[in-house]
Amino acid sequence: MVMRELAVRPRCRNAAWIMMSLAFALAGCGGGSGSNYQQPQPSPLPTPPAIPPLATGVQSQLIFGGTIGTTHQWPDGVSSTGGTGQPIDGIACGDMIDTYHVHAHVSIFLNGDQLIFPKLIGIVVNPDGSLKCGYVTHTHDETGEIHVESAVQGTFTLGNLFDVWGQPLDATNVNVAGIRGMPIRVYIVEDGDTAAKEFTGDPKTIELSRHRQITIQIGTTITAIPVYDYAGA
Repeated sequence: MVMRELAVRPRCRNAAWIMMSLAFALAGCGGGSGSNYQQPQPSPLPTPPAIPPLATGVQSQLIFGGTIGTTHQWPDGVSSTGGTGQPIDGIACGDMIDTYHVHAHVSIFLNGDQLIFPKLIGIVVNPDGSLKCGYVTHTHDETGEIHVESAVQGTFTLGNLFDVWGQPLDATNVNVAGIRGMPIRVYIVEDGDTAAKEFTGDPKTIELSRHRQITIQIGTTITAIPVYDYAGA
C-alpha cells in the first residue's frame, strides 16, 4: 500500500503544477479580472458641414428682363445638344399654353461667385426672330427665374430644364453644366421657409414647383443662401 501511494503522488504533483502554470499564463494574456487591456474604440464620424443661413435684409426682386449674378459662364440659349424644336424627355416644343403656370428659381455658385443663368433656354426662334416654339421649362432673362408653362398640370423637374438646355447635371460623376470634378451641395428653400434644406438625392429629380428656390453650390461654401422676391409672379 505504501509503495502504491508513493507511486501515485508524483503524478498528482505534476498535474497540479501544470494547472498552476496554465492559470498564470492565462492571467498574463488578459484572462484575469485585473487586466488593463481596453477594446479599441472606432473613430467618431466627422461632423457634417453646416447648411449656410438664408440671406438677410431686403430680398432681390426677380424683375423680368433683369440679370442676377456676376459671371457669364455660359452663352445664352441652348447648347449644341439642347432643345431646338425636337422633343426632349418626351416634352414637345409647341405653343406656350399657360393653363398651368408656375415659377421657380435656380442659383449656381462657383467658389462663392454667383454665375449668371442664361436666358432663352427652351425658347426657339425662327431666323427672323419670331417665336418658333417653346418648351414647358424655359427662361426669358438672366435672373435665374424658371418659367413652367403647360396646357395641363404636371411634374416638371430640374433635369428636364438641364436636358432642354443641353447641359449635364450629375452629382455622382460631378458635372454641372460642364463644371467638373468639384464638390457640390444642393439646397432647397420653399416659399415661406426660414432655413434651407439640403437635398442629397439626384438633383435631376427636383421638381420645379411654385416658388421653390434651388441653390447649387460648387466648390467652396457660400456665406448665405439667397432668397428672392417673385414680385407677384
